[in-house]
Amino acid sequence: MSMLAWVSVAAFLAAYALIATEKVHRVAAALGGAGIMLLIHATNAKPRSSPSTPASTGTSSSCCSA
Repeated sequence: MSMLAWVSVAAFLAAYALIATEKVHRVAAALGGAGIMLLIHATNAKPRSSPSTPASTGTSSSCCSA
C-alpha cells in the first residue's frame, strides 16, 4: 500500500476511535477526519467554478413542469 493509503487508514481509524470512545463529539471527529483527508489530497475532488447540474442551471424539465 502507498503512504497515502496508510495515512488515510490511520485518519479513519483515529476518527473511528474518537467516536467510539466518545472523547470528542462525533461531528467534530467526523469533520476532523474529513479535513485530514482533504489536507492530504486523499480524494480526487476538483474545485468547481460554476454549477453544472440541470437543477441548478434552471434547465430541468423533469420536475414541476406545467
